[in-house]
Amino acid sequence: MWSFNIPFPIYRRYAFGKEPFIVRSWKDHPVSEYLSTNRAAFFKLFHLTAGNGRLIAGLHNHLLKPGDVAFVSPHELVLWRTFTDDIAGHFCFVHPRYFKHANHVLDMFLHFPYAHPADAVVCLNRTQSETVQQCFERMHQEVVGNHDDRKQAILLHLQMILLKVRRAARTNSREKSS
Repeated sequence: MWSFNIPFPIYRRYAFGKEPFIVRSWKDHPVSEYLSTNRAAFFKLFHLTAGNGRLIAGLHNHLLKPGDVAFVSPHELVLWRTFTDDIAGHFCFVHPRYFKHANHVLDMFLHFPYAHPADAVVCLNRTQSETVQQCFERMHQEVVGNHDDRKQAILLHLQMILLKVRRAARTNSREKSS
């Protein structure tokens, strides 16, 4: 069984149980601190549209600001700390079993070049961040919706996030080097 807790200032803890896919808005779930002490076997995605925080993935320390997106592979130690009260964006946890019958998507996550602790954070420009934010919002809508094909829609949005972030990282690194 995989289970992890997210401490909240008011409630102390917010526990996720056996759900293999979780997407939450920072505004609705303002996680001020999170520590994955048991190295929960989830892919973890964080996207900030406002506020600042610190992500420690493995042994690597990353300061996140608006427009940043972070990916952490399963079994990596994760520590999150929010620095501001105006935190916005989304976070998502996906267990590998969610990809049952979608091995191609699992393979994309397993080989995603920015899911390693040293390279976990990609800085997006405003347009790129808005596109990624729309994917997170649509996934959230699918989760609360009642469509029969919502899992397929979520998988498509996850793939779109990976694609957009990979392209943004390449584009942004070329712009920095020129």
